[in-house]
Amino acid sequence: MWAAQPISIPELPEVSYRVVEPGAKDGGGDRQTLDASVFEVDLWPVVADPVELTTELPDESPSSPSLDLELIGITTERGKRIAAVYDRGSDRLHLVANGEALLGRTVRIQEGSLSFHQDGRLIELALSEAPR
Repeated sequence: MWAAQPISIPELPEVSYRVVEPGAKDGGGDRQTLDASVFEVDLWPVVADPVELTTELPDESPSSPSLDLELIGITTERGKRIAAVYDRGSDRLHLVANGEALLGRTVRIQEGSLSFHQDGRLIELALSEAPR
């Protein structure tokens, strides 16, 4: 059986080496010496103290942010109207049922449109006839 046969180990040539002291001359020959200066690189440079932010950022929370919404479609599931509304500002698609909240505003879904109140005004989103 071939798997149980002993492994023949070939004879390897003897490896010779010599230790060279730092700064000693190599004595010529075709050997290249190692240039240790390539290892004298600062891998972890010291960074200056971080600069403190001195400018104040504007308040981005107005009393009622403007909405950039698009009504994608309206369907009826188990007798309940559900609207798909795309929010361009956050690049999200919201599914909302009649009477539920959309971005903190209660919606009313009718045939072909969705409406809600913002700043005392009635906002109505209608389905477009042609796809965009």
